[in-house]
Amino acid sequence: MAGYKFPDPKKRSEHQPAVLCSNERVLALYNQDHPDSKEAKRVSKKVREWFHDEAHKAGWAGAGFIPDAATQSGLAGILWVPTTNTPTVLVIEDGAGKDDE
Repeated sequence: MAGYKFPDPKKRSEHQPAVLCSNERVLALYNQDHPDSKEAKRVSKKVREWFHDEAHKAGWAGAGFIPDAATQSGLAGILWVPTTNTPTVLVIEDGAGKDDE
């Protein structure tokens, strides 16, 4: 699992202010950062708290978790940068993948 990098908020834009991290990626990042601990196999409260703390250390405005639509489990992490809306609330415009203009 070595080699994963925490997402970089500087690579986001006003038009694409958020990024989704699969539960597999969140677990890989957590386990990579805790090599001496027992390997985490699920996105527990401890893993969610670590992800949130690491996100803010990296410069993200916010971090949260959303469940998979089909299973309502397998929490994925979502990270977002500050926008002109507010620094802590994410507003995602409806669109079909419109590129930055």
